[in-house]
Amino acid sequence: MGGSRRIPIEGGDQRDSPRIAVAQQSNTLSIHFQRTVGTVQVTIADEWGNSVFTETVDAAAQPSLTIPLMGLSSGSYVIAFSGNDVNLSGEFEI
Repeated sequence: MGGSRRIPIEGGDQRDSPRIAVAQQSNTLSIHFQRTVGTVQVTIADEWGNSVFTETVDAAAQPSLTIPLMGLSSGSYVIAFSGNDVNLSGEFEI
């Protein structure tokens, strides 16, 4: 895959979107917290619901995150963001 592809993130209160932007570029996901979302748990699950990545991020202290996708099998995945003030998710494929 060449270039960068934006992953649509949905859920929560759409009046307050976009709060989180996600772009897929070859073997990485780049996440940018565009508005204050506090502490957020970032989870990636495969198409069977198995968690393959989990990290808790304080978005105020760390406004961006890069997640390597190397080593993951080809298929469909869901990235989810959950916290006190956020519950959003999006789908992507490798």
